Amino acid sequence: FEFWNEPADPKNNNWQDLRPYMQRLYEIIRSQGASHVVTAPGVWWTYDLRGIKNQPLSGENIAYAWHNYPANGQYLTWSQALDGLNEKYPIIVTEWGYETDPSSNYFTKTNYAENFKQFILDKGLHFTAWCWHGSWKPRLLQSDWEILTDYGKFVKIFLAELDIKKQFGGVDNKTKISVQVDDFIKDGVDANSNNLGEGERAAVVFSFNRAFVRMLQYQIYLSVFVI
Repeated sequence: FEFWNEPADPKNNNWQDLRPYMQRLYEIIRSQGASHVVTAPGVWWTYDLRGIKNQPLSGENIAYAWHNYPANGQYLTWSQALDGLNEKYPIIVTEWGYETDPSSNYFTKTNYAENFKQFILDKGLHFTAWCWHGSWKPRLLQSDWEILTDYGKFVKIFLAELDIKKQFGGVDNKTKISVQVDDFIKDGVDANSNNLGEGERAAVVFSFNRAFVRMLQYQIYLSVFVI
């Protein structure tokens, strides 16, 4: 998970200002026995990653988050903001997107989506698409929560175009991943559920119930607490 979503500090702050806080959060997490991958943000709404590659966090299983929206590039180019960090550490684009509504802060007249898609591929970046919502912008769904927006359609096509064999190391892995995803959608649990803390398990059950309007089928995995 990400330490701190979008530290909203002024553009005159830099990684050196933020690093001590991120290092402390890392140490707190590791002191609890957690060894999974964690992601740390950069400054300026997680867009500016400059300085991290020369003074990275100390530790293991650390990736860095990056957010990218149409307006960001007018202040600092994508390559400048990335600062070659992807050549040394995993980068996860945890937020990106656009809107077709001219009144939106995420509106773009340029070919932002295609250009950023190619940038992701060229730089070998990992990504998630923000946001699976009917009103929070930039949204993948229209207000009915069923029809995809222009951005949602773009992401769907993008995912379909990815070379799954290359991304996941072969057909066997692709099949395994598909089964895991299908099982999670059906049952709401996977192997990682066994490693969750009590609070995290409660959050999984709560979110699953809200999304699918039913409880998990495999309560044996989540029997630490009572709903």
